[in-house]
Amino acid sequence: MAPLAACVLVAWMAAPVTAPNNSAPGPQTKLAVAAASTGSWPVYHHDNAHTGYDSTQPAATGAAAGWVSPTLDGQVYAEPLVFNGIVYTATLQGTVYAINQSDGTIAWSKNVGAPHPVGSGQCGNINPLGILGTPVIDTAANRIYVSEILNVDSAWHVFGIDLSSHLVVMDTQIPSGVGTGLDWTIEQQRGALALGNGYVYVPFGGRIGDCGPYHGWVIGVPTNGSTSVTFYESPSTAEGIWAPGGVVLDDSTGNAFFATGNAIPCSGAVNSDSVIRTASTLGTATSFFQPQDWSAHWCGPDLDLGSVTTSVAGPKRPQDRIELNRLKQEFLAAFTRSLTENGFGKKPEDLKTMARVNTAKEAHPLIDHTYGHRRLGNCRHHRRGWVVGDRHLQRPRHAAQSLQERVLADRRAVEAPL
Repeated sequence: MAPLAACVLVAWMAAPVTAPNNSAPGPQTKLAVAAASTGSWPVYHHDNAHTGYDSTQPAATGAAAGWVSPTLDGQVYAEPLVFNGIVYTATLQGTVYAINQSDGTIAWSKNVGAPHPVGSGQCGNINPLGILGTPVIDTAANRIYVSEILNVDSAWHVFGIDLSSHLVVMDTQIPSGVGTGLDWTIEQQRGALALGNGYVYVPFGGRIGDCGPYHGWVIGVPTNGSTSVTFYESPSTAEGIWAPGGVVLDDSTGNAFFATGNAIPCSGAVNSDSVIRTASTLGTATSFFQPQDWSAHWCGPDLDLGSVTTSVAGPKRPQDRIELNRLKQEFLAAFTRSLTENGFGKKPEDLKTMARVNTAKEAHPLIDHTYGHRRLGNCRHHRRGWVVGDRHLQRPRHAAQSLQERVLADRRAVEAPL
């Protein structure tokens, strides 16, 4: 299904709201009482830890569309952001739109430049190569940062737009000569941008079709306008950092976390299907998590741990935390619900032969040994995600990749607790 080229506000309510009429609404027609112009959602999944939780807002008991924006100039893949009563969204045509949170009218827009089209013979299903990853808002500096590749110079840029003047106040070109070379013809900027430690963090992975010997990258672009970028480059080819959530930051340490995809080839790969931790200045991994069965059950069948978004576990959602001694039972129960909801009809006793829980305390220094953490995640890429304290779930590979396996792979979220 093609992404929307309009922005829809979903109003969370304390009570159900009925639409004012039975006719199909057009653009800017109010469908229900929209949410008040409050709250702040300046980064993918609300905060640097990607908890998806705003403690300042009341509990939601229902939802309805509040308004539909006018048609925008291109497709929207990025998650909309909210700040100071404005909803910000961006399109593949390189345009940032500021939409009034109260009624869906466009307050202003800014185009950062014509994006590069996909060239003849190049793989990929995103065209043009405009703003694909979710932007990030610097609430202190009153800026929104976006990234796209410009047609005029075939180079990736990070743009900072002032939210008051609506002007581009920062334009930093990402040099193609970093590391072994950032080749725009085979790389895609898909993951959400992150902001912290004086940097905008920009993740890169490959394109659909896996054309060329691409690497996974995270580029740190200084917010002070300096052109001296820092970077992480995956050790092996094809370990793309392409999950929609992009880079997660630990505010207490400045460390960055992100997941890598499966290497090509799997044999001899380093850090394939891993959760990577780096210092705030990036560079090589300071530690990592990798499933013990990464080669046979992740890399080999192309299940790609890097397709899910990491999240920092912590005290922000204590209602979702579970005691470690109940971890295996909780996993099997949640796994059963996932299968049942998808109509596969598996019984608990069948699951026990499919899944095994292995201790990973000694092998993986990233893992918290105190709690497990379970939460609901992004509706597309990890509708139901589980994070584990000092254990992780493994599932043996079946001879063929069934629909059941694909759904389970899409629903699994592997997250890196501190």
